[in-house]
Amino acid sequence: MNTRRLSFLALLLLAAAPDERSAPLPAPASPDDLPELLAQAGDRKITRRDLLDRIMESKFHAPVLEQFANHLVFDRETKRLGIRPTDAEVETRMKDFQQKLLESELWETIGLALLGNDLESAEKAAAVKALIESLVAGRPDWEGLQKKIPGLSKERVEEAREGGARVMRTWAAGDGLRRALARLELTNEGLQDLMQRLLELEGVTRKTLGLDAAPTKAQQDEAFQKLRTDYRVLLPEAGKPWERDVACIIGGEKISTDQYLPFFLRKMGRAWILLALEGLIQDAVILDRLDNIGKPVTEKEIDNAFQELQERIQRQPRAQDVMSLSGKTGIEVRRDIRNDLALSRLITPPTEQDLQDHYEANRVVFGNAEIRASHILIAAMDDSGRPLHGAREASFQWAKKRADEVRELYLKNTSWEKLVKEHSNHRASREALEPGDLVWFPRRGRPDFEPIAKVAFEGEEPGIQRPLLIGTVSRPIESERGYHLILVTNVKRPMPPPLKDIRDAVRRDWESLRREKALRELMDNYERTKLLRRFWPLPAGPENPSPTPEAPAAKP
Repeated sequence: MNTRRLSFLALLLLAAAPDERSAPLPAPASPDDLPELLAQAGDRKITRRDLLDRIMESKFHAPVLEQFANHLVFDRETKRLGIRPTDAEVETRMKDFQQKLLESELWETIGLALLGNDLESAEKAAAVKALIESLVAGRPDWEGLQKKIPGLSKERVEEAREGGARVMRTWAAGDGLRRALARLELTNEGLQDLMQRLLELEGVTRKTLGLDAAPTKAQQDEAFQKLRTDYRVLLPEAGKPWERDVACIIGGEKISTDQYLPFFLRKMGRAWILLALEGLIQDAVILDRLDNIGKPVTEKEIDNAFQELQERIQRQPRAQDVMSLSGKTGIEVRRDIRNDLALSRLITPPTEQDLQDHYEANRVVFGNAEIRASHILIAAMDDSGRPLHGAREASFQWAKKRADEVRELYLKNTSWEKLVKEHSNHRASREALEPGDLVWFPRRGRPDFEPIAKVAFEGEEPGIQRPLLIGTVSRPIESERGYHLILVTNVKRPMPPPLKDIRDAVRRDWESLRREKALRELMDNYERTKLLRRFWPLPAGPENPSPTPEAPAAKP
């Protein structure tokens, strides 16, 4: 049992209903904390309103808005019922939660040291959990553990023992709790407030459903659904008219987007906001360049390209609509199409020789070559994107070291299946009929497979395309989650159709890669020539002057 991943009721509440009284997250607390002018690309300005509109167009907006409505309904019902936990109840709940955090820290340190990532072995996990509980109680039973898990190496036991002692020392000094809370974006005061809200939530749920015992998560969800009906909650629906500055309607009262956006900003965090801003900056750079050359993209062009894309997708064996396939909203898809059309104006159309050369260099792509591999993931980040072992850099260093150790074990003839079961964090493939199996994947077309596919198809030597051979295990491959080891198990290399039969597909692929290159060069040029100026979040200084009405640098 990995306590870091337990669905604590309090963590669920934290995700669903953050409160202004909790510790500030590393993101603007409200739209008013953002300057009016965020950046400028040539003559195109990126304002606070642009960023807020981008938020409301995002695929993440709808689920967060639903949580916000639940948050408001819960607050109103709490006040109506007069539910107020006592200080003693809050203190007891805080102590329980702090102990779970300590056990979680110990699990990450001791459990991984002893078992690798063999978290699904119930008997072993129970033995480690019993050890952790005895350590928290001040009576660590290492000898009992070694009897329950025979075959543990002295080195692993010593690593776990030292790690456990280190965690206990930092917690005794108060630093361990502070760091654990910081990972949850809380202070001690924020935790106290969170525990109070958790108790309030339980009280509202019991009253709403007429319960005597503590409610389950499913019962909380049921209570929220009932309260949303009672309070007549209305949310925007895709494709239906809705007032621009209204987030939702509760009991006939219109809740403005100004009330909602602080919730969204805290929920998504600084990294997401900066990513949204970077998307706006790229759009502005592209459109400013089109303004300069006098070749704007028309709505009719976007409509035609959208229809063509939809028709092409519908001809595929497993037909879907564009939004389902891309996981984006209609506005986001149309924006991508507009940018592709815009960047196409900045590249020279391919010659026949360009297409022939591209076809020859990418025969594995156009021949639908596929590789089948098994993999081991040593995770540095959890499913929510938080580091598993301290700070992000330290977490990736830990994962790289462990991946190197696992690879060395394989090279010393340890069974690959055994290594997958004991070390891989990728549960779906670990539990596959053939442990670690990733099934077949192509060179391109699967963004989530890109780091793995690149090594499998092109090899590990820069500048030399030499695919991994069947039975070859890779060196650790870094991804957003951590490090992967892959073992190639099969290869399909059919001959590609003649160029004349797939000329349109070759041209689209050539243009896609050239557009990516054109965008990189365009962004570099605007940065280098100071045509792009950023005013948030970078501090004002010689490289990033404060916003002024003076004209930007001369355009290329």
